[in-house]
Amino acid sequence: MTTREFIAEMSSIMRLLREHAFLAYSETGINEYERKARECENLFAELVCRKTGITVRALEGTLRIEELKNPSVAGAISAAKKASRRAKEKADGLNGPQSDTYRECCAQWGRAAELLGQGAVKSSEEERE
Repeated sequence: MTTREFIAEMSSIMRLLREHAFLAYSETGINEYERKARECENLFAELVCRKTGITVRALEGTLRIEELKNPSVAGAISAAKKASRRAKEKADGLNGPQSDTYRECCAQWGRAAELLGQGAVKSSEEERE
């Protein structure tokens, strides 16, 4: 997947969420908006997986798709780093298997952030050739 393809798909995910943003301002629509936001978080995780080969998961409380401001590799790296940090914080507050799940999630998002950074450099070099 090229950087351009990644950004185009990321843009589509962000657009999907923006098109449903009006639901967040209605008592009757808030649940629908939250469902759409979760769908977009899962779509973003799947996109990152396709780009990096790392299976990342948008566990509850780790990824906040609403924080993405523009479709860019830098934005994706930032989101991945934040998801990693939040997963670690969540793991620190849990015990047993749940803690292990969030620790694994932390490691996966951290590795994905690294690979996104490396891929951005590699893709930009390939596009110049």
